Amino acid sequence: MSIEELKTRNANITLDFAISIFSYQNKIERELRETWLERIKTGASLQEVLHEIRENSNFNTDNLQNTSQDSISIADSNLDFQAGLKRKLNVKIKNNSSQTYQTTPEEPLFACYHWFNEDGSVYEFDGVRTPLAGTIEPDNSLEMAININSPLEPGNYHLMVTMVYEGRHWMEEVGLNVSKVLINVQDYEGSDLTRQALSVFKQLHAAEMEASQ
Repeated sequence: MSIEELKTRNANITLDFAISIFSYQNKIERELRETWLERIKTGASLQEVLHEIRENSNFNTDNLQNTSQDSISIADSNLDFQAGLKRKLNVKIKNNSSQTYQTTPEEPLFACYHWFNEDGSVYEFDGVRTPLAGTIEPDNSLEMAININSPLEPGNYHLMVTMVYEGRHWMEEVGLNVSKVLINVQDYEGSDLTRQALSVFKQLHAAEMEASQ
């Protein structure tokens, strides 16, 4: 499959997903759909196209709060993060859609996260992907642990847990309710390491920080 064919396929998948959210039983005129398809293929953001689809549908935003939505939330009482270290965080994923959620080559759906600086700017957008721990049928939920890399430097950060359809879109862009919390990332003192191991860790940590700048 050529790059152009791959772009067209992914654009079609994204467009169908967006139309399914806002249009329900509305019939989309072929010319209008082709216009949106071409816009996605030529680089228009999904948010822009979603806005146009909403404007051309009978979707009632007043009813949105009364409509069950898919969500991912933090389900972990331990929010201790140490700079430069990896850890697992428990999350809960609720599937209120009519589709089955799973991670397969055909359905590359992953749990993921974004880190933001305290001022709201992006620190790390493409967090580590974690495959779903099982199949999530419609109207069901799943609790699982996701892998997270902590920021390299201590300080206050915002952590957003989310999901991503690899190569298609971030799920929060199409209506997923996400969880975002303020995290105070602590400096790692290495109390559980030997003096030699701590020295090696600090050297590797310093090299990683230098490489990231």
